Amino acid sequence: MVILINVTTLLGLLQISSNSYELNVKIVNMLSKVRRERNYRTIIYMSSVDGVPEEGYNIDEVARLMETPMIQLKGNTSFYLWSKFNRELLAVVPMNGDERKDKLLLESLWRNLRKLLKTRLLLIFKAATDEEYMEDIIRFCSNHKAINVMAIKEDVASLDLCYVPNLFPSFVLRSHNMSGSSNFRFYPNHVRNMNKSPLRLSLKKGSNKSYILKEVNGIYSLGGHVGHFFDEFARFHNATITFPTGYHDAFVFDAFLDNDTLDMSQQLALNNYKSDRVHSDCYSLTDWCIMVPTASPIPDYMFYAMIFDLKILTLILVTIFVLTFAIDLTFWFEGRTTNPWNILFNIYTFNGMLGQPYQMEANYSGWRSVLYVLTCFGDVMVNTTYVTYLQSFNASPPTERPINTLEDALANPKKILMYEDEFSKMNNEIINDYDFYDTRYLYPVPEVQWSLYEQQQEFFAKRKFRLSNICLVKMYGQMVPMQADSPFEEAVNEMIGIAHQAGLTNHWEQMAFMEAVQRKRINLTDSSSKVRFEPMELQDTKWFMLLYLILNSVAFLCFMCEIVFYKLRNKSLIIIKI
Repeated sequence: MVILINVTTLLGLLQISSNSYELNVKIVNMLSKVRRERNYRTIIYMSSVDGVPEEGYNIDEVARLMETPMIQLKGNTSFYLWSKFNRELLAVVPMNGDERKDKLLLESLWRNLRKLLKTRLLLIFKAATDEEYMEDIIRFCSNHKAINVMAIKEDVASLDLCYVPNLFPSFVLRSHNMSGSSNFRFYPNHVRNMNKSPLRLSLKKGSNKSYILKEVNGIYSLGGHVGHFFDEFARFHNATITFPTGYHDAFVFDAFLDNDTLDMSQQLALNNYKSDRVHSDCYSLTDWCIMVPTASPIPDYMFYAMIFDLKILTLILVTIFVLTFAIDLTFWFEGRTTNPWNILFNIYTFNGMLGQPYQMEANYSGWRSVLYVLTCFGDVMVNTTYVTYLQSFNASPPTERPINTLEDALANPKKILMYEDEFSKMNNEIINDYDFYDTRYLYPVPEVQWSLYEQQQEFFAKRKFRLSNICLVKMYGQMVPMQADSPFEEAVNEMIGIAHQAGLTNHWEQMAFMEAVQRKRINLTDSSSKVRFEPMELQDTKWFMLLYLILNSVAFLCFMCEIVFYKLRNKSLIIIKI
């Protein structure tokens, strides 16, 4: 009798061992299929602190058969995985049937998987667990953004049956036979077909990146190079765009992402890694440079002074000095008495070089005649050059020094009109000044915005602004901000790649100008000054008039000084004679 009992016990142990081995093999096969669907490099296995009683499989044996690195954690473990491991993980968690303990175990796992909640999750339930409890646990996972979840039962007979949630339009738990279909996916792309579920987006007031073009029966069509992207994203994923915040005058919408009001923000931003919010791949690279007014034409009265710069004036004076010295030298060779002052400056030669009548001898020959002819040639060259430049400047006026560097901008009296608190808010006054091209200011504008202004100025007779090389930021990467652990991250990144590869982003940027005209956001009225030829007026000679007045005043002063000098001199001579 004792022998019979021992044999029965031994057979029972062998049966349990056989079932456990078969369960291990089936779990390994299933994990291998999951890997073929999408690769993973590490398995995270987390169990409760007190262990799972009557475990029907051996996790160490599964790890040995898988030949894959496995990290085994307890429910009270705090181990932040995001900074140490890549995102290709697979988390396996056994459920013991106690709702409170199971949910605490999952919450502990998610704390360790912060920023990695989209990690694929495999829940192993007890064989006797009912589907209602499984649905409750999987719904709990979905509500906490752990949407890539699949459940199986710890039973050899039902191991081919798995449970996968369907999230859109509402949560439904579906069971699938893994061996029944060749197209079966363990972790389906839930956002591929959202079944007209709402896609909650931000909408900034006055934005040129995204705006509503039209609305028909609650269906929005968006414009702008960002709005078109989300319009195509919603159409591709069968979603319905909604705007929970309406038109909102905010520079960033981070708070609405954090409190689950929005799914994504259409205000592109740079990921500074200071929060758990998800950012997409780079959607666009932009330069934020300063838009400066085109250089103003120099006033007409400055033309006379601009024609002769210091080098040309020096050359003319040196030429006059050489001719004066040479002419005086010819008199000295003839034995005539010469005035020492004529060696340095001869008023007649000066008059001749300026094209004025000048005195010469009645009879002259030799080298002196050559020098007089050279003076006439110098007169022709100087006057012809002067008149030519004067007419050229009048027809095409030169401009002031353009603003090319930050030092030029700071030295210029024009003000730089910027956003308050470093781009935190753009007020209405700035928007109006942008639209009317107020040349009293310099404007920092992103590259996409500048393309609109550049096309608008093509309708002007003369451009009023140009984009300088003074940039606040260069190659600024703009990304789509999303909620922390957003289920849309991979879908958005995929859509960004498709849009760039097809050239759609460039096409949408080029369409922005026509859409702005249709929305009457851009006025094609020419506000520039008309370019036309205007003859010079008397007031343009005011500097010459002033110079003429000063020289006459100096001449009169010299004349008075000579009179006084000669009177005093004659008086002193009379006194000496007496």
